[in-house]
Amino acid sequence: MKTIERNDKFFSVDNISKSYGNFLAVDDVSFEIKKGEIFGLLGPNGAGKTTVIKSILGEIQIENGNISLLGLDALKNQIEFKSLIGYVPEDSFLYESMTPEKLFNFILSIRQTNDNEKYTKRLQEYFSILDLTQYYKKSIIALSKGTKRKIEIIAALLHNPKLIIMDEPYNGIDPVSIASLNKILRMHVNQGASILFSTHILEVIEKICDRVCILDRGKKLFDGTIKELSKEGNETDFEKLFLRLMKHDENLAISLKNLQEAIK
Repeated sequence: MKTIERNDKFFSVDNISKSYGNFLAVDDVSFEIKKGEIFGLLGPNGAGKTTVIKSILGEIQIENGNISLLGLDALKNQIEFKSLIGYVPEDSFLYESMTPEKLFNFILSIRQTNDNEKYTKRLQEYFSILDLTQYYKKSIIALSKGTKRKIEIIAALLHNPKLIIMDEPYNGIDPVSIASLNKILRMHVNQGASILFSTHILEVIEKICDRVCILDRGKKLFDGTIKELSKEGNETDFEKLFLRLMKHDENLAISLKNLQEAIK
């Protein structure tokens, strides 16, 4: 019987790095997520957010560092590690020839659930809250982008995972559904789950995240609460804090000056 190696942290990413040729996509990044919190992974396009997520999921191999969840090493205990995770990828994964009904029956069969009545009831409530009931028996290929996205989120939440990883999950979803999803995510957190929420949308991070890790060009620039970031920057406006951290105003001013000269 294989020995499962454990430590005392809930979830941790410790000093991970990943290169693609000469390009260093993630440079010695570390952070921890506590039990029962929503943790934001924030940064502009190309900051390294998706690379970090794929490293956690084992989709790409890191060159250095360690990743663990409830003491399970991501590399040494892959099956146990992944069984504790729910994942919403940035790009759709749905089998579009299926209906949502067939998709969820397929998911439940893979997970070998013992109480299908419980999961069926859970599905009914998710579909009711997110106004999806009328789509349950319709082909997925005929559904809108936002409807498909909501189905993907339900698929990630259905088995009550300990860690829910969401990569730009709200793309294409309407504001009313986002408000409902925020409440659903908080409900899962209140029951002891944790969420890694990756996005470049500042408003979402500010509204729902308990703490945030800010990346830029593969490096970690900040890790803590928005309140702590406000104290560091002597500023209460989160957008201004973020742009200052990115040195956006300084770089933009230089670029605009150069552009002005170029278009004369």
